[in-house]
Amino acid sequence: MLVFGHRFSAPTVTLQTFSSWSGINKNAGNALSIAFIPDTISYIASDQMSFHERFLNFISTVTTLFMYYNHQLPLQDNVLKENYKMDAPPVADMVSNVSLYLINTHPTVEYAQPYTPNIIPVGGIVIEPDRTSLPQDIKKFMDGASKEGVIYFSLGTLVPIHRMPKEKLQMFVNVFSKLKQKVLWRINLDTIPGLSANVKLTKWVPQPGVLAHPNCVLFLTHGGLFGQQEAMHAGVPTVNIPFFGDQPYNAKFAEHRGIGVKLMFNDLSDETISTAIRTVLDNPKWCQVVQRDVLCL
Repeated sequence: MLVFGHRFSAPTVTLQTFSSWSGINKNAGNALSIAFIPDTISYIASDQMSFHERFLNFISTVTTLFMYYNHQLPLQDNVLKENYKMDAPPVADMVSNVSLYLINTHPTVEYAQPYTPNIIPVGGIVIEPDRTSLPQDIKKFMDGASKEGVIYFSLGTLVPIHRMPKEKLQMFVNVFSKLKQKVLWRINLDTIPGLSANVKLTKWVPQPGVLAHPNCVLFLTHGGLFGQQEAMHAGVPTVNIPFFGDQPYNAKFAEHRGIGVKLMFNDLSDETISTAIRTVLDNPKWCQVVQRDVLCL
């Protein structure tokens, strides 16, 4: 799309769904800060890295930049040549000529880091003050929860949880059946064998509204950035099961900040799922920390 900025000699502004990462920082002329800022894409760490972690952060950041400029951008050049029949500079030149980067982050949901004036954090901009009303059946389900509350479980739209191995799905079924809380499970299935009465399946929900419901006590999530921001905005702690992209980074950040715990997919079992949920629900500190951070949003 940057080719239109070139075609009409117009300044270009990009809206990034992620926080800043090494590619954006390099294009924008912003410091990479490898010694104390873990790269969103490259390496999973906190901002308190050991020398070994800093070295790995350097190696992985260099690898990311190499792949970006020598693999990803050339593929974009091919797409451009196929669809744009006029002369155009290489995409690498155009990404370095962007005038303004609006990035999906906020000081509350990232490590402190420097930004040049052409990088503006706008995280939370998609969270509407007037939330969509909950469907009547979901509202009734959540309103009817006891003082133990409701756990909201969703792995987003990119992780097809309904295609998980049956033994993995059964682990969640087993754990949920032993909980005092109700569970609202967003999944593309109408039913799951052995599902207990405290669990409601739904194929879609207005997520910000569910998280903001006073009876929502925990968000079981894949650790996507939008979901993390919505959970923090609602003051709800998380259990994160990251898969790819920025999800491991977000899960690590939540763990480091004390607003959620991380659970790796390969480590899933009845015991680990139950332990992660109980770790958050049985200690009020998790809720207190995330609700404190809400005041900063």
